Amino acid sequence: MKEIHKTIKRIEKKFQKISLNKDSLLRCQIRANKKIKKGLNTTQINELETQFGFEFPIEYKLMLTIINGLDKKQISINPENLSDIEFDDRFYQYPRDFNKCQLIINEIEKYIKHVQNALLIESFDINEIEGFIPIYAHRAIVVFKNKNICPVISIYGDDVIIYGKNLTEYLENEFLN
Repeated sequence: MKEIHKTIKRIEKKFQKISLNKDSLLRCQIRANKKIKKGLNTTQINELETQFGFEFPIEYKLMLTIINGLDKKQISINPENLSDIEFDDRFYQYPRDFNKCQLIINEIEKYIKHVQNALLIESFDINEIEGFIPIYAHRAIVVFKNKNICPVISIYGDDVIIYGKNLTEYLENEFLN
């Protein structure tokens, strides 16, 4: 569990040095000097679990005590028209974004067979799934009955992959690699 602490510290350090890449075809980029918003306390986490209707994985609870979103929205610069700039808040903050995250949960439910296939390929027991927690853009934690299991999926329609076999691996893939 200490790994998630170290990973989040490495991510925040990287955010301090980031510069925008105007030539990138990636639409959304992290802006420089972005800081991690303070996490939730135990009472707030318990209330959020009640709202979702299930207990969170241990690793996610730990993450929520450290981080609950980012202080600046991400920036999207259209490489074909540099004056086409949008700002987007892709890292969900709870409880603020509970209703917003329902769009991702609805997409997961619509393409549940694809989600299950991706999980089966990685040998996860799909009969043990309790729910899903959107955490960043179209990424969501898969919540299992065993709270030590915490894979993260990336879903875009019927295109579903395992983006991390656990939360720490996901954070490294998303923000450090």
